[in-house]
Amino acid sequence: MTIAAAVVVPANVVLVRQPQDSIQGQTLSPSPAWNQLSPTGTPPSGRGFHGASAVSDPGSNRMILFAGRDTSGANQNDTWVLTNANGLGGPGQWIKLSPQGGPPAARSGHSAVYDQASNRMTIFGGCNGGCLPTLNDTWVLTNANGLGGTPTWIQLSPTGTTPAGRVRHAAVYDPSSNSMIMFAGQDGSGSGCSTFSDVWVLSSANGLGGAAAWTRLAPSGGPPVGQYAPTAVYDSATNRMTAFGGYGLINGTCQPSNAVWTLSNANANGGTPVWTNLISEGAPGAPGGSLAPGGSLAPAPGLSTHRSSHRWLPPARPSDRAARVHDRLAARGHG
Repeated sequence: MTIAAAVVVPANVVLVRQPQDSIQGQTLSPSPAWNQLSPTGTPPSGRGFHGASAVSDPGSNRMILFAGRDTSGANQNDTWVLTNANGLGGPGQWIKLSPQGGPPAARSGHSAVYDQASNRMTIFGGCNGGCLPTLNDTWVLTNANGLGGTPTWIQLSPTGTTPAGRVRHAAVYDPSSNSMIMFAGQDGSGSGCSTFSDVWVLSSANGLGGAAAWTRLAPSGGPPVGQYAPTAVYDSATNRMTAFGGYGLINGTCQPSNAVWTLSNANANGGTPVWTNLISEGAPGAPGGSLAPGGSLAPAPGLSTHRSSHRWLPPARPSDRAARVHDRLAARGHG
């Protein structure tokens, strides 16, 4: 059984979700249920739409949270760790780290990826104001989970052309090639569809193994329409990135997308990258067009991985307890 990594929402609420009750007809137990955690320690302030980044370290069962825009509208640059982040192993605890070096400028709507082997987190871009100016700097935090030594911020100076500053882009990490793969994003202006459709790869993304370098890919096919706040996941075994959602121009109107795309050879190795539309816009059973909230919103559970039968499965029925948690969040304006 796998427990999803914890997700931070405004008002300092932390929830974990158990697996869905069926995938492709296979029944799982128990049924999914949201469980509100009650960590000890002083929690971080609530973070909103242009929120914090969060990455998970499965080795230590810790979630690492950085920056984001708080409820007053101010961007932050603080770093926090939540222990026992999946709700197992005892009560969780919020710990505010005090890294040396830097720190990076306060920001929101940035991206973060994590390399478990080196315990390093890499961040890029985001809003420095509200939203302009946008940032295009890259930083690495060593000992990011708060273990193994004093966390330290190191600013990278990658060679090659640097991507334009952006906000609410998608970024994934390939540990086998030590690469960060970045897609899309918005330029920080007032137009939601003033976006980028480009794909970039940052080599030596954790700051080790040589000088970091930016490479802009030139994929065939696509690109996906959803470019402002899409979500993305990466499969290192097949070297494919899957992207879902985001705002884009659909039939001449700026609106959220619910199409699913994959990018083959996503880390720039093994051949020409190719965008393939797995599930078309408005496909039957698809969730409504989605703008990823605060970081990433994964596709609805149960996306088939067989090319000949891609389809969305209906979400599992929530438990009564999950419904009560949702009702409490909705009452606070976060439903």
